[in-house]
Amino acid sequence: MERWRGTVAVGPQEQRVLTVTDDTLEVTDPGGIMPPVVLDLRALAEHGVLLPGAKMMTVVQGRGVDATRLQLRAVNPPTFEGIDWPDDVREGIEAQQARAREASLALRRQLGKIVALTIVVLGVLLAVLVVILLLT
Repeated sequence: MERWRGTVAVGPQEQRVLTVTDDTLEVTDPGGIMPPVVLDLRALAEHGVLLPGAKMMTVVQGRGVDATRLQLRAVNPPTFEGIDWPDDVREGIEAQQARAREASLALRRQLGKIVALTIVVLGVLLAVLVVILLLT
């Protein structure tokens, strides 16, 4: 059963038709020049990357040079919010989004530590230079 169909941009000038069914995510070229990309929703949710945002969707299946990577931008309709994901796929998406948020927070914390350490080191260097200037 078809759950969602719309036009997406895969590049600055390239538009494709995205169709989400009960089992697959399919990206087809309306001109028929490029072969369709058909991906299993459950495999994406469990073992790949399926991160739909309001206007952008990131999809990755596989690893290395053989991986299928898509960065899709909603064109018509202008948002992915209307996709009715199957319940088990929605759970996988929510778990991926939670992991992405956790990774982002961990990166921010690490960057904060690096900035704080840099400020302390620069402060110590400044204090040493001031002492050297006062003694000379």
